[in-house]
This record gives sequence, structure tokens and C-alpha cells, in this order.
Amino acid sequence: MAIMYITKGTEDVTLHYIEIPALLSLKLSAFRFNVGPYIGICLDNISSGYYIRDNVDFGFSTGLGFDMGMFYIGILYDIGLVDMSNIRNFEFYNRTLGFNFGVNL
Repeated sequence: MAIMYITKGTEDVTLHYIEIPALLSLKLSAFRFNVGPYIGICLDNISSGYYIRDNVDFGFSTGLGFDMGMFYIGILYDIGLVDMSNIRNFEFYNRTLGFNFGVNL
């Protein structure tokens, strides 16, 4: 379990999220494969926003990484399952490609 700060958006809109993934991790030596659901809570006041409808995102996350001593370095890809659009006849879903760095406790 982790808590991550993530920015998501486009050239026009940038939103700040706290994301909590619940990942299962398969560890082979120092290498890890992670997969599982996530929930993202938008920190921006978007209730008056034209593009964004909801401030909670839910989706599926997968990633690869490796341990270096007590540190973890990895890459992740999130696929959002919530239509975030507030415009009729228009849909968009969050997709995130990111790098993460952490400390193994």
C-alpha cells in the first residue's frame, strides 16, 4: 500500500491528485511486478470546472520496478475507469505513465 502525489491533465488543464494504489506485488529477487486497483482524489476545486465532472478517479494500475537496498525505483501505468468529462457527447478517462521512487519500510 502506498500514497502518491500525482499531477494529471493536458496542455490546458492540470489537476493534482492524491492516489492510493492497492497493489499486489510479485517479487523475484530484486525485481517486482505490481498490479491492482487505485483510487485517486483530486485536490483541486473543480466543482465549477467546465471539463471535469467528478473529483474521484478509480482505475487499474500496473508497474515494474526493482529494489536497490532499502529504495525502490519503478515505472507505472494507470488506466482510469471513471469518465471525467462534464461535456455531453464527450468522454475522457485518465491515463498515467509515471516513474516512482520510494523507500521500503
